[in-house]
Amino acid sequence: MENPSQLRERTIGAFIQQYPKIPCVIPSSPEYAALRATFIIDNPAVPIAIVRPQNADDVSTIVSFCVDHEIPFVVRSGGNNLFGKSQVHDALTIDMRDIKYCRVDYSKRFAEIGGGILAGKLVEDLSNAGVMTASGTVDFIGYVGWSTYGGYGPFSGNFGYGFEQILGAKVVNWKGEILDADLELLKGIRGAGGSFGIIVEMTIKVYPLTKILTGIMLYDASDVEATVVNYCQGLQKLRDEGFPRQLCVAPLFLHTGDGLKLASHFMWSDDDDTAGFKWLEKVSKLGKVLYNPVRKTTVLDGMSDFKTIIPPDGRASVNTVSLRALTKEVTAVMAKYVQRMPRYAGNGFAIHLGPKPSDSSLKNSVFGATESHLMLELLATPRSEEGVEESRKWGAEFLRGLLETNPKNILPTTYINLTPPGRTTLDQIYGANFSFVMALKRKYDPKDVLRLAVPFSYIAATDVQDTREGSHL
Repeated sequence: MENPSQLRERTIGAFIQQYPKIPCVIPSSPEYAALRATFIIDNPAVPIAIVRPQNADDVSTIVSFCVDHEIPFVVRSGGNNLFGKSQVHDALTIDMRDIKYCRVDYSKRFAEIGGGILAGKLVEDLSNAGVMTASGTVDFIGYVGWSTYGGYGPFSGNFGYGFEQILGAKVVNWKGEILDADLELLKGIRGAGGSFGIIVEMTIKVYPLTKILTGIMLYDASDVEATVVNYCQGLQKLRDEGFPRQLCVAPLFLHTGDGLKLASHFMWSDDDDTAGFKWLEKVSKLGKVLYNPVRKTTVLDGMSDFKTIIPPDGRASVNTVSLRALTKEVTAVMAKYVQRMPRYAGNGFAIHLGPKPSDSSLKNSVFGATESHLMLELLATPRSEEGVEESRKWGAEFLRGLLETNPKNILPTTYINLTPPGRTTLDQIYGANFSFVMALKRKYDPKDVLRLAVPFSYIAATDVQDTREGSHL
């Protein structure tokens, strides 16, 4: 008698025969390992197959087939979910990366992009058209996943978060129907991503920008405690005095093969270079600068800077806290745990400045962070297997130390893309929008076909789960 896995494998064989024009690979295929690879290299999941739609109609066909044959599926683009949720054992992977077009409108005010486009290709295509949009800094991140769950990045102050760029979307629902998202569905997509259907296309805002001032400065970190305290308290002082919207400052304390580094990303996204260099001078005084490569260049070239400091893979144990301010109490905790960071390449700690979203954006989204804040990223992500347990312990203790600081300084919501299973609930993440999100989930996925979608696949709805209201509807 066939077990469920064998039955699914046989069913996938039928799919390949029935739809030969839709690329599909199985575990025995020579290209399977490369297509399965994600940022998380220790994820043991073995999908029953990886299917690669070429357009929205292919996605529709795949979803209908999966529903008819009761095959669970997961959707991936960049494959960078830090909890391994872009690949699920014994499920079908719908790999969106071949749907990667970018069409800039003649007005150069918006662009239509494919649901599988990666950030690097998007930036390249937009740059060729003389425009830009809000994006992250890592070229292998999937843009749809990055933007729909929030989308922090160097343009957040100037253009807004990733979710604030979304003007429209085409979605394949649980029935396999291709829909143009209405205002209600768009509100859910802006913050809850692909929870309600597979996003095969988005329309996003673009802006007339081709050159920026950017670079990753290195500071002397030989005295760890003094470096952390001086830099972070100085950063908070500049923030209190008023950050211009064009400015991005994003510090990363990272262990490399050469020891601990303080790498601080500086970016000025405006044509007024004089003002940009004045702010560069201020930021340079946050510590002893060892290396300053800030220059006027393209966004695409600026993104290439991160290839030297961001590893292409890792063994991930990440977490996050969002704070209202870098208080002396908080910076003391940071200094303590940066000093204790296990000496394995890949471990790190980053700070992202999150501006307050516009009132319109908050009204038309479910994004949980409704005020100006700092999103802290705790990276217990050693590239060496040897350092995994020590790094995990450090990350857990660091998180505990931060959460023991003044609770009035801590936002109740967390950033979904960095929030691990069991840490919080959807009720806390979405706050006042929680009931709306759950109602939208019931409306657009009544059969729980998208049960493997982030964040419903691993974050409980409330502290006391209800099978009608819980993470699996």
